[in-house]
Amino acid sequence: RQSISVTLDTQPPGISWAGVPHKGWTNKVENVITGKVSEIATLTLNGANVPVSDDLKFSAAVKLTEGPNEIVLVAMDRAGNETRQSISVTLDTQPPGISWAGLPDKGWTNKVENIITGTVTEIASLTLNGASVLIGDDLKFSAAVKLTEGPNELVLVAMDRAGNESKQVINV
Repeated sequence: RQSISVTLDTQPPGISWAGVPHKGWTNKVENVITGKVSEIATLTLNGANVPVSDDLKFSAAVKLTEGPNEIVLVAMDRAGNETRQSISVTLDTQPPGISWAGLPDKGWTNKVENIITGTVTEIASLTLNGASVLIGDDLKFSAAVKLTEGPNELVLVAMDRAGNESKQVINV
């Protein structure tokens, strides 16, 4: 008589990972994905094999292309159980554009209180001399500005979801 030992495994391996951009936007072309699997498994990242160390940890670089990208991790254990996890990430390497009106750049004015209006080219946060400016759903903004006697420097800074920043300085 012979006896055979067989282990039944119906549970897929777990995957925990980090290194993906916050909120699905980044301005980095190359990102390093690090993580750990819950048991001995083979692992792929976007179809390419990823080595898993004896302590079940892994690290791999993924290159993104401008626009939407999908990062897919697949782990398969010795019994053939599979876990698939994916995340969509948008690579945006271009800063948002800012256009404005309402004050003469390098000009003169006799108005103490002024309104600057303008638009940004994409969803972004906007500050004027460090103070937040509300941007509408139509990407337009309007901000009140109080000038002091003499030269005034106004700094508009827009930052998009990927962290790209553009800056415009208005001298009045």
